Amino acid sequence: SWLVMRRGVIVDEGRRDGAPLRIDARDIAKSITGLLVGELIEDGILAGPDVPVSKLVPAWTGPERDQVTLRHLLTHTAGLPPSTSDTLTLPFVLACRPEAEPGSAFAYGDAGVVLLGHALSEVSKRPLAEWARERLFEPLDMRQTAYALDSLGQANAADGLWTTTHDLARLGLCLLSDGLHQGKRVISSTWIESVTRRSQDLFPSAGMLFWIIETPRGFAATGRHGNHLFVFPTLDLVVVRLQSGPAVDGGRAYEPAALQHFNAMPAHH
Repeated sequence: SWLVMRRGVIVDEGRRDGAPLRIDARDIAKSITGLLVGELIEDGILAGPDVPVSKLVPAWTGPERDQVTLRHLLTHTAGLPPSTSDTLTLPFVLACRPEAEPGSAFAYGDAGVVLLGHALSEVSKRPLAEWARERLFEPLDMRQTAYALDSLGQANAADGLWTTTHDLARLGLCLLSDGLHQGKRVISSTWIESVTRRSQDLFPSAGMLFWIIETPRGFAATGRHGNHLFVFPTLDLVVVRLQSGPAVDGGRAYEPAALQHFNAMPAHH
């Protein structure tokens, strides 16, 4: 299924026959978790992204672990193993130790974001799913969106997000509007700027749990199976594409062709 918004208006949407309305957008959950960090900073619950994780998660301490900050988790530079297992759960992650010096290497994976989600629950003293619903999904009228649950019944902060094209378009429009939804502040504009710009030099296209797009200039939240939320401020454009399983077209990559098409569009004035 897909939805395209230009200048705040839906200009195209559709759904293949048999495609479900609500889909698990998988890794797009990471971007949601990253946005929730900003909510806690905005509320004064977190001092900022450079807080050591061990200060928030008493069960995760030690000489190697004490060097890891929330920023390392947000940028995939914590040195944790690059696991993307569907069975990854908190007990496994709490047993992990950095395999490289924090900040020395980029390694995309789920373990760090699962740990980040747990840190947010610890500091907010609220289940992550409940916090996300209250501070992000309900204020944005994302009524069909919720974290998927892992095998232990906990929110999958890294790789599970049930949602719809319309709900993700609402999020995209909010990001495009510097964090405003129907005139009300939902997300800090400062935090949006922070997460959607280059976060380090090890992997230049990585923001903080968002991906940076150079041409056309914008950013994206993406998930396996070809799930995308694209936001292009200069084009005043939001594009959502959701797919519930592996591509049925032989695996042709959607993103390169789509970006070429978007780049041919005239800029918004």
